[in-house]
Amino acid sequence: MNNLININIESKGLSKTVIKLINTVKDIVVTCNDPNYIERKAEAKAKAMVIKAESKEAKKDIALRSQLRRQTLDMRRQSNIEAITNRAIGFLPDSVNTDPVDEDWVYQFYNSCQDIGNEEMQSLWAKILAGEVTKPKSFSSRTLNIVKMLHKDDANLFSEFCSYVIGIEDDECVYGCVNAGIDKKDVYHNMDNLTLFHLSNLGLVNPSAAIMFSNKKKTYIYLDKEKYQVNINNKQSTLGIEILTDVGVELFPISGAIVNEQYKKYLLNLLDKHKLSLEKVSSHKIPKVGII
Repeated sequence: MNNLININIESKGLSKTVIKLINTVKDIVVTCNDPNYIERKAEAKAKAMVIKAESKEAKKDIALRSQLRRQTLDMRRQSNIEAITNRAIGFLPDSVNTDPVDEDWVYQFYNSCQDIGNEEMQSLWAKILAGEVTKPKSFSSRTLNIVKMLHKDDANLFSEFCSYVIGIEDDECVYGCVNAGIDKKDVYHNMDNLTLFHLSNLGLVNPSAAIMFSNKKKTYIYLDKEKYQVNINNKQSTLGIEILTDVGVELFPISGAIVNEQYKKYLLNLLDKHKLSLEKVSSHKIPKVGII
């Protein structure tokens, strides 16, 4: 912007208003013949060189710190990736499906789990990897996105919820917890309404659903690795149920949940109160999901 305006500040006849204008803008747009101007310009240039030199050093320091940060982050991520992969080996069965795992899924998997250093959560990710290798398309991209957001406390709550899950089959099979969230701390422990709402927000549970039992169609319950036909002594009966989402169903088999015996007794009593009885089916195929 030098030489934009070149005025001899000693010139006669300049009005005070023009001089004020010059003094106002001279540091921005004016080059003038002020006797002190050259000295000020040289001083400013010297300061600028110092600042420039300091700026270069500062940029070098920033670049170095940035490089070290990236290296530290990359090393941590590589360590996490290798730990999860090594853990997955221990979860593989003796035989697996020969279909290859989708390459895009593999990249998404490692991008999702690379920042996970907690050992409990690493085990969860290792089970997902082992499950996908065992049977490709077992875990969707949406499931990876949701698990990425889970804290270990969330995973533990979900595991507890899964200890109450049963399978109910009529036209299709759904998986859920009957009457969860009611005031039954001796049965449901941490499964209050706030917890169910939290699991719902995480995309794992659909709360406040209902299942209808009718004598017009056969209904089966899968409980503790056994299949039971439901005998209905009324025309119909309805029970509240908190149903697993599609993501919840995918994670159910690797939740680490163990059948809650106290809940099992409570459920049988509840069914009896609704005039529903269970008859074990001698020959059946258990759905390959979870612990039911």
